[in-house]
Amino acid sequence: MDIEDIPIGSSTVILGIGNIDRGDDGVGAYIAEELISKGRENVFNCGEVPENYITKVCGLAPAIAIFIDAVQLGKDPGTVEFLDIEECTQGLTTHNASLCMVAEFLRSSCGSEIIFIGIQPGTLSGGMSEKVREAADMIIKVMNGC
Repeated sequence: MDIEDIPIGSSTVILGIGNIDRGDDGVGAYIAEELISKGRENVFNCGEVPENYITKVCGLAPAIAIFIDAVQLGKDPGTVEFLDIEECTQGLTTHNASLCMVAEFLRSSCGSEIIFIGIQPGTLSGGMSEKVREAADMIIKVMNGC
């Protein structure tokens, strides 16, 4: 799947994950906040606790749930990859257990297709790095239908 192929229909829910106070770790939360500010519906800034959003998300009965998080891919900062949600158990993201639990619940209980977008962080302190912000802004543009 390419970034332009992200399904952004009305039955899609977007879950941004991360801590904006930890540099690039907050990229998912940043994307969620930007989409919310642009009026995109069914978007949640989950911060570091995606499990707190299970009831709200499942109540929407999404056909597709898109998770966005900073992920250690071993590549250049700002690299974007679509990952198998099972890869979250391999220590790639700092939110492993809760992310896997939420994804599995949405898949099994709500019937949602899971898409996991990982973005390689450059720094986990200070502000967001330029390369990661560029990648995030590209995703925002696609998900906002621009």
